[in-house]
Amino acid sequence: MSQTSTRFHLPYILPSQAQKHVTHNEAIRALDALLHVSAVSREIESVPTDPQEGDTYILGAAPQDAFEGAANKLAHFVDGAWMFYTPVNGLIANIEDEAICIIWREESWQTLATGEGGTIDVTTLSFETFGINASADAFNRLVLNSAASLFNHDGAGHQLKINKASSMETASLLYQTDFSGRAEMGLAGDDDFSVKVSGDGSTFKTAMAIDRVSGTAEFPNSPHLIQPVIFNMYGDGGRFGGKPEPLDVRLNGAFVAPDYIRPFNGAVLSEGNKFIDNSDNFGGNRGQMPDHMAALAARFKTGASNSVLRYGTEFYTLAVNAGSGAAGAMTVGDVTGYLSIGGLRFPMPPRYTLSMWIRVSSGACLVGDTAPTRLLIDGVEVSGNSALPDDNDWHHIERLVSYTPNQFVGYEANPYRIYATQGANFELAAPVLFPGNLATNADQPTGIVNALTAFM
Repeated sequence: MSQTSTRFHLPYILPSQAQKHVTHNEAIRALDALLHVSAVSREIESVPTDPQEGDTYILGAAPQDAFEGAANKLAHFVDGAWMFYTPVNGLIANIEDEAICIIWREESWQTLATGEGGTIDVTTLSFETFGINASADAFNRLVLNSAASLFNHDGAGHQLKINKASSMETASLLYQTDFSGRAEMGLAGDDDFSVKVSGDGSTFKTAMAIDRVSGTAEFPNSPHLIQPVIFNMYGDGGRFGGKPEPLDVRLNGAFVAPDYIRPFNGAVLSEGNKFIDNSDNFGGNRGQMPDHMAALAARFKTGASNSVLRYGTEFYTLAVNAGSGAAGAMTVGDVTGYLSIGGLRFPMPPRYTLSMWIRVSSGACLVGDTAPTRLLIDGVEVSGNSALPDDNDWHHIERLVSYTPNQFVGYEANPYRIYATQGANFELAAPVLFPGNLATNADQPTGIVNALTAFM
């Protein structure tokens, strides 16, 4: 039988031993020094001048005088004398004057690491890396290998926060198979919440996107979930060429002012400009359009090449010259406009979307907002009445109206809510009215949409 313990070589009390208390006290003294070691300092070479009872020091590689021959050992001052203890593999010691922990490993004292050189700050218990049943690294600083994890409340609720530095960064949850991404949810590269999926870990498709401002959810790869079937309820397809809409792409008939848009306050409706199929602007030979008409076609199909824009459904624009009447005034800032166009109790479904394009060439044009309408200008939702920019450019106006069935009377007297200063001039193009709500964005504007009559 051994006379000492295996690891720290603590003395055993032997059978028939005299003065057993001496052996016992020696073991207790060693335990007092080695249990939860806390050393005043480390790498000590010289004997401290004024050690306190119970002080422990970790000696350096070449200690001198009374410490000679005790390299790397623990020196414990007790009962006015120094006791020396040899460290064993895995012994952890707190170094008081450095506020760190070290460990005896591979025959040397090493900084207690959490992986990739991370250290433990014993003052705040702050870890650079931390692995639970796993190895953390500099990128995955917290790693857990477990069948499950639980984040429980402490008295009430519990909130898990994932923060990012800027809008362009990512704050998300990524679900993987064998460390290859298959689904991601969160703020992936912008501030709109999205759910994305992938079959290979590199190409992701958006299953759902929620606009951060409006809260509108879109399902770009499942249009049947929310996007209505779009047929223009206006019989002429918003082409201002009479009813029913001709099926021929080329609009050979004359301009016709529609009866679903009526002038107010003395406004005059007349033919504006025409988008020409196969026009010279896009490489054809059927005539040159004004530049602003070519620009409108480009807005319909953002990023399309000239070969795509060359052939399109022809349409007219509606020119509006605001009259001198002053009924139905609306003021935005220091500009007051008056109702310029409206409808005559046009039949509407309880939920509908009205889209149109407007270009102001002189004066000012205002767009009214009213409940229960969501108003979008150039794909951005606005709150309250707004003035269109005075830049002689086209702007996309979209209204999403949603009544409950018992609120709605079956028609809308003024769905457009377009106001203008007296004598102002603006063009209106491609009006689209369809059941249901579909909010487009700045990169997906609504252009010409064929009327149902074109297919009947």
